[in-house]
Amino acid sequence: MNLSYLAGAMALALSAAAPAFAGMTLEERLEQMEARMRHLESRVAAQDEVIRDKDRQIAELKETGGSGGTGGGWWQGVEMSGLVEVEASHTSPFEGDDESDLVVATVELGVEAQVNDWMSANLLLLWEEDEGDVTVDEAFVTFGNADVSPFSFTAGRIVAPFGVFETHMVSDPFTLDLGETKETAALVGYESNGINAAAYAFNGDLDHSDNHIDNFGLSVGYGNDDFNVGLDYISDIGDSDVLADVVDEAAYSDRVGGVAVHAQYSAGPISVIGEYVTAVDDFEVGALEFDGEGARPAAFNIEAGYTMEQGVAGRETTVAVGYQQTKEALAIELPEKRVSVAASVAVNDNATIAVEWAHDTDYDQSEGGTGENADTVTAQLAVEF
Repeated sequence: MNLSYLAGAMALALSAAAPAFAGMTLEERLEQMEARMRHLESRVAAQDEVIRDKDRQIAELKETGGSGGTGGGWWQGVEMSGLVEVEASHTSPFEGDDESDLVVATVELGVEAQVNDWMSANLLLLWEEDEGDVTVDEAFVTFGNADVSPFSFTAGRIVAPFGVFETHMVSDPFTLDLGETKETAALVGYESNGINAAAYAFNGDLDHSDNHIDNFGLSVGYGNDDFNVGLDYISDIGDSDVLADVVDEAAYSDRVGGVAVHAQYSAGPISVIGEYVTAVDDFEVGALEFDGEGARPAAFNIEAGYTMEQGVAGRETTVAVGYQQTKEALAIELPEKRVSVAASVAVNDNATIAVEWAHDTDYDQSEGGTGENADTVTAQLAVEF
């Protein structure tokens, strides 16, 4: 019982009842006072119970995050992220006059929601100034709990695990231009003790005169903090984002599989990236050609980077060199070779300034190219949040 409250209430009751006590005997007055005290005690006890009940409700809300259940409210597991990349470039192309441009190269807005211990959802919106429209780049749901089981299941629009496309450079590697594949797929994954594997199925953009979920892919890899290696297979590389736009579907009756091999290694300030992506067979003449025959496009990228914790202006700085080459990839407007050098400086934890110089060599004229060289200098300001 709240004694200070009761004492105040008693004093108020006595002062209010003073006129009524005047005509009573002492015994009657004591009985009246005891009755009032019992009444006040019951009211105080009731109020204390209400307060205790409210305290219990507040404690439960703090524990559950307001969800009314266990494990926290779902909104506590929501994280938002974003990326803005602004680029200025100057190009001396294979043919024609020099060009320069200033563009918002990339805007990404992502939402990741850990709905409960077993279910999460991801959404990534993408806008590129050269493309113009906002697109849903990724949207998928994953069921899995790594603390309980190494297996997981993912369904939705994903970037298929075919290639990893890591780079130190500002521009995308040729391996990404050839192999990146975004599809609505169902995927079963496994990850334990450094081993990762995945198997997935989807209905490709090139339907081959039917409309079924009959495309698939497999991926397996091993990695730790310093080393990663992987091997990927996809049943139809023609469904990659770039190839699907240039392959003549009317002349494309047989699927062409694809293989990607990739490795990364780091030792202190040094990091090395290597990747190779290729079709495993020739496309049909008329579907995708090179030099008058069915093309078998391929690309590889190798890079080496060196990071200084106290670099430019005392900021973390990375310098890198890279060499890339393609084979029979003229149809997707890739050069035959590229040598590139890049440097990036971390302005803070969220912002980076980078500069890249790329020297390209086109395919020979006899193969349909120009046989010329081109140079591009690109400066980029990237901010993540």
